[in-house]
Amino acid sequence: MMHITYHPDPDTLRAAQGWGRCIVEINQQPFWYGGTAQEPETLEWTWIDLLHHLGKNWLHIITEAPWPNERLAAAMQEGKDFWALAEDDWSDMSPDAADQEEAQMLAFVRPRNLAHALQGLALPALYCYRQGKDMQLCPEGMAPLRMAGRQFMETLEKFGEQIDLGLGHTTHARAQQAQNAWRNRNHNKTQRQISISTGLNATELNQLQLGQSPDQYWELPDSANDENLNANGLLAAARMLAPLRLGAEQKQQLLAELRQQPANPQALQQLDALAAALSHTPAPNGKPHEQGYQLAQLLRQHYRVSDSAPFPITQVIEQLKLPMCSTRFGCPQLQAMAIWGHRGPAILLNADKDANTSASHVRRILLAHELCHLLFDRQHAQPAADVLGATSTSTHTEQRAKAFAAELLLPRDSAAQAYAQHPTLRNAITSLSKTFDVSPKVAKTQILNSGMVNTDDEDDIRAQLRQDRFPG
Repeated sequence: MMHITYHPDPDTLRAAQGWGRCIVEINQQPFWYGGTAQEPETLEWTWIDLLHHLGKNWLHIITEAPWPNERLAAAMQEGKDFWALAEDDWSDMSPDAADQEEAQMLAFVRPRNLAHALQGLALPALYCYRQGKDMQLCPEGMAPLRMAGRQFMETLEKFGEQIDLGLGHTTHARAQQAQNAWRNRNHNKTQRQISISTGLNATELNQLQLGQSPDQYWELPDSANDENLNANGLLAAARMLAPLRLGAEQKQQLLAELRQQPANPQALQQLDALAAALSHTPAPNGKPHEQGYQLAQLLRQHYRVSDSAPFPITQVIEQLKLPMCSTRFGCPQLQAMAIWGHRGPAILLNADKDANTSASHVRRILLAHELCHLLFDRQHAQPAADVLGATSTSTHTEQRAKAFAAELLLPRDSAAQAYAQHPTLRNAITSLSKTFDVSPKVAKTQILNSGMVNTDDEDDIRAQLRQDRFPG
């Protein structure tokens, strides 16, 4: 994935000023290098600023945090030019609002761009974004990729230690500052990581925790490490609630619902057994919607449900010993929450009238969406909670879960067959909704995704989908 070779300058005086030679390779291709693309070689430079950047921003780099803009996050994760999208967004805002959002984006992105530290070099950006147990790497000019978080941290930590060792007992002021930042990178680690993970500052955390210590409120062990933090469902839920800008009292209520869920080892065993029986993991860098379709087909085959029959999602959830709770969130923007890790697994559906979860077809799509996370994401990149309605569905794992849920409940082949058999698009949608107990939106989506729709109907479906209000 990512390999870094570094050698301090053999001249001890130059080494004490941070000079050294480095080459960074991604997927065995030179990414930061000297020489030419045809004949790459190690890059000679002073690496003090990079060491200072790593020390100052270490916890931001290794800790998953809420993006200030989910649309831009999805673009970054897909290798698109998210800065161009941001500029488009900002052109439609008032100058004050655009300036504020730009400042938030820069505060989030710069610590996670390793090239930002090397201002004197024209190096391509290398964005590093933590997602669950994985690190999403977005190297400029290359396809995004995922790397095990632990492996990434070990690689970067070794690089930092090599720079620090090369500096030795330096008397160079900037080099000393860089060493201090690096050697103190884990100072007050847990408290700082909680703030980064939730997107809440110290005042907001104090309001939320109501006098409890951070470890106590978030249910972290005394010697919490990165694995504990990434497996903590409460922190994940708080992070996913961040875009809603809820007050402390409302967040307390929602987190309290999750805190009531006990650890459920029996359900974990059932989920593990089912995932093992499917014996398939999608390619980590494949297209998310294709992964979702493939996983849904595997699950249908496992339960021997034909494409022409509705999938018994409620019965499967019950068979897996997964609790399904309906409770009032007091927050109609959210339709469902799920938790796993040190609590759960469990699925909570919002019973608020305005949340619109009472209809059978809505409950079915919500349950199918959460089942995807619990089966295929729990041990991989997904955080230890899912909050439907809090963020956009544009991130990689959300795209996959969305495609999985639609395909599981209404296979595209069945949608194509119904579209071909009925005299009008409207008749096909009505028939599919009734037969498979899905919403008209899911029926339209699967007809469209089948690739069998004519041009006029395709335009009609796309226009209707743009107007559909609810995700079910």
